[in-house]
Amino acid sequence: MKEISLLKKLEEEVPGVESGAFMKYFHPRTLEKGEYFIRAGQVCRNVAFIEEGIVLYYTNDTTGQEMVCDFAKETDWITQYESFIHQKASPVSIKTMEPTRLQVISLDGLQQLHEEVPAFELYTRKIIERFLISSLARSSELQVLKAVERYARFVRENPDLIRRVPQYHIASYLGIAPQSLSRIRKKNVTAHPFLHKCAWVSKQEY
Repeated sequence: MKEISLLKKLEEEVPGVESGAFMKYFHPRTLEKGEYFIRAGQVCRNVAFIEEGIVLYYTNDTTGQEMVCDFAKETDWITQYESFIHQKASPVSIKTMEPTRLQVISLDGLQQLHEEVPAFELYTRKIIERFLISSLARSSELQVLKAVERYARFVRENPDLIRRVPQYHIASYLGIAPQSLSRIRKKNVTAHPFLHKCAWVSKQEY
């Protein structure tokens, strides 16, 4: 786990802008493990940058069971975009998986920041574009890749989450039954080319 300050991140990705121009719109917020950034049914009024910690996006099925939509960790931005932009009830809950330190900005603050620092508006658009591309890729993977391939890719791209997030949440996110994921994890890492690509991680986990 590596802490990354918002100030450092913005200095790297929005060059040429004085830090005071944007930091005055943010305020720090700390959440304990299991606390909510937003609950389903509430209106999302903020965007936040994760300086430390992990959050879980989830919905509940008809039986009340959590269905994991996404994870976010250090250097990620979090919000429920549709709820935030249209100021309507969120269909998704966002909950911390461990103690989490955030830098938070409101909708009004973000709009003011965009007016004052046009470069930050461009930066915001790039974040949204990356999120949409990632969402499309995930939808495609759920339809095209086999369960073992989905897990192998997740391990390769998120080695730290494998160590920090319970396996049943990862199973839910990947659309795999927990029992099936347990069997996949017990397989030899050389049994599948996707697993072979991330053998350096898998040897630590199997």
